Amino acid sequence: MITIYLKQYNKIIRNADTKLFDELGYDDILWIDMLLPTIKEQKAVENFMEISLQTKQQVEEIESTSEYSGNENDIISNSNEGVLVSVRSAEFRTFRETEKRLQMNYRSYSTGYHLFISLLEVRIDFDAHLVELIAKQVAALSKDINSEDSIDKEVLH
Repeated sequence: MITIYLKQYNKIIRNADTKLFDELGYDDILWIDMLLPTIKEQKAVENFMEISLQTKQQVEEIESTSEYSGNENDIISNSNEGVLVSVRSAEFRTFRETEKRLQMNYRSYSTGYHLFISLLEVRIDFDAHLVELIAKQVAALSKDINSEDSIDKEVLH
């Protein structure tokens, strides 16, 4: 599935038709997001962007210092000419939240670089929240352990 985010009429429009690439230029497109893309969709993006998308094997071999890549369900992002191209093999809450932010305040996202930073900010916010929840659970467990004379198996689990 492909979603193309277009800058039109002072708003962001979502479209899934790769035939748009024949009519549009880089300046018209903000983000090309591919979720489990077909080979046809990948080829259309490669031709339009004049790039070669990485194979799964190439992604696994990429160093962590490269532009941006991930494992744990694969996230690959390349940015070219201010257009963000993302390739994913799973739905991520981070992407849904970033899309919401884009739709609510599209003026803050003039290029794919801005969207990429937003994706990272959203991920950091989610991770910070998770760390906060874990810290609260650890504090509660610590309190339980310190308040009891003996520790049962359930507390240890």
